[in-house]
Formats: sequence, structure tokens, C-alpha cells
Amino acid sequence: PGTADGLVQQGFTYLQDKEIFLVAGYMSNGDASMVYVLNKDGEITNKVSLKNTDGSDYTGHTGGIEVYKNCVYITEGTKDKDYDGGLDVFPLDQILNDTEAVCIDRVKTYNNPSCCHIYDGYMLVGEYFREVDYETSDSHRMETPAKDFITAITMVFKMNKANTANFGMSSEPVSCISTRIAVQGIYTCDDDKIVLSTSWGLSASNLYFYDMSKITKGDAEKKIDALSLPIYYLDSASLTETVKAPPMAEEMVCLDNELYILN
Repeated sequence: PGTADGLVQQGFTYLQDKEIFLVAGYMSNGDASMVYVLNKDGEITNKVSLKNTDGSDYTGHTGGIEVYKNCVYITEGTKDKDYDGGLDVFPLDQILNDTEAVCIDRVKTYNNPSCCHIYDGYMLVGEYFREVDYETSDSHRMETPAKDFITAITMVFKMNKANTANFGMSSEPVSCISTRIAVQGIYTCDDDKIVLSTSWGLSASNLYFYDMSKITKGDAEKKIDALSLPIYYLDSASLTETVKAPPMAEEMVCLDNELYILN
């Protein structure tokens, strides 16, 4: 959706209870970023222009999108290592029914977010690493137990509607997951697989499938910037399959035993 409008599609999620997809992206001409609402057949039922809290156009990168209760979270990363990006929060009812949606606030994610996904009561917020263009903090780069060199961190937040001050998210991450270069999307398939999509430019994308039961947990908490967190390693020890995909693969949705890839 939105290709004819100049939308650069980035974020992708599915609302099971409403049987609708949400697609987020920025505009190639610099206009306000957009969210498109689609039914399960792929028909557009609404399109929404995003606004900042002050009413000006929201022109964020909109790399990832996820929903919890009445909150729509959209990632907004930067190219800087000081992590002033986060998850911008918009009202779901505005996304579904109006032509404009106004940002309520931003949630700090302690990384430079490019994608997000809620699984089993936890929000996973991944970041994108590419040397020179998109750097990450030195503490986000490490050798894993399988001797792989990892360059990015996915932060994991506990979701609870009682966390009203942080729009349902815990104020700090409760754990973290090490991930590879150029991650654009993270998604879980049932309770046994995690999939990462990676891409850069016009080269072929890659989908990496990991077996959850084989993911290694660190023996001790890992110092990540100012935080000490339990860490899980997505590396070659749990990698089961790598699949080539069209260029510019972004976020994904696993639905009815099929993997939908936005690109």
C-alpha cells in the first residue's frame, strides 16, 4: 500500500482481534509519515497522516510498528550513538478512524530502534547496525558463546497495562538479545522460532530463522551501557535456516503458517 503515493514502507504488524494489518512508512517527498490500515484481503480501509505533539508534520523514519491496548508504537531511530530515538506513541482509535494521528509521547528504548514486536507479554525493540552509516554503542558489540561477532542489541520490555506512566511498557528493559548486522525486522513464529530480516540497499535480503529452544542465555548479567541485563544470544548455535528474499525486506508478520514480508 502507498507505493503510488510515494510511501517508503517500513513497519508492519497484524491485529489478530480486528483482523487488520497496519503498515507504516515515511514519504519519499518529505511529507508527513503515514500509517495505512488494511483488511485481511489487503484492501486499504484507512490511511493516516502522522503529526507531532505540537501539530506539525511527523516526518520520522517509522521503521517499526506495534500495538498494545490503545497504543500504537512506532520506532524512531537516529544515526547517532547517543540514542535519542525511541518508540513514539499514537492513539489506536485515531489510526483506525481518523485522517490524522497525533503523537502522545516518546518511550525511551535504550538503543537505536529500527523494529519492534510484542511476544508473550514482552516488547522486543531491535536496532540496526551498519558500519559508518548506522553505528551502535561499543557495549552492544560482542563475541557470543558460539564465537560469532554480534553488533546490535534488542531490548526486551515487560508489557503490563498497569504501567500507565510508560504506556504499558516497563520503564527499563528486563533483558536483552544480541542480534546481527542490518536487522530490519524481528518476529516470532508460534513458540518455537524467531525470524530476523536483514537488508541494505538493492542487494538481496536475508531471513534468519532461529530455534528458540537452542538460544543460549548468558551465565551472568551483561553490562550494556549503564544497564546490567540478562542476555540471550541469537547466533549460529540456534540458527537453523537462512533464506534469500527480495531487496529491502523490512518488518514481517507470521500468519496462518505463512510469512508476510514488507519490502
